[in-house]
Amino acid sequence: MVIPPLDSGLVRRYLQSALQPGVYGVAVQGAASVDQLRYLEGVLEELEIRAGIRPGLTAMAVGFHDPRAINIMSDSLAAMRDSADRMTWIAFDHVEMAASLGVPPDSPTVAAAAAQVVLTAAAFELPVVYGSPPDAEYAASLGFRGCATGDAGDLAGLRAVFPRPESEAGEQEEES
Repeated sequence: MVIPPLDSGLVRRYLQSALQPGVYGVAVQGAASVDQLRYLEGVLEELEIRAGIRPGLTAMAVGFHDPRAINIMSDSLAAMRDSADRMTWIAFDHVEMAASLGVPPDSPTVAAAAAQVVLTAAAFELPVVYGSPPDAEYAASLGFRGCATGDAGDLAGLRAVFPRPESEAGEQEEES
């Protein structure tokens, strides 16, 4: 579930109506500070308890799409690593990054930001996904583990570019 921006003032009210059993996690479009992520974690824990969900069960994913967020990425992941292990993946949208910088999406500056996100996520052993299926092969070449999509028609092509790790494929074979 994608939630409103953390600085919008809408997060608590949105989560009060949306957080319920069956919701695996929340995706944050960006964070300006570690304090914002800690605030979100506190709201999640409070609402999990109210909804009868085991505290810490709802996963968090954070998108690092602008220079402000990239600047705090390492500190954010370090702070969240020691919390409830909610942080399960990282997102990067090159189009949003390009817009925030006023450069084309294929600029070297955006590629450098993407590389920084991949390296930082790897240091914290978190997978990182890219924001655009048409650029899947490029994203894979940079070290991204997948692409975000809202179109089920993209899945076959994305699976071809981002095959599942052997450990995941083996687990699924055992289950079937």
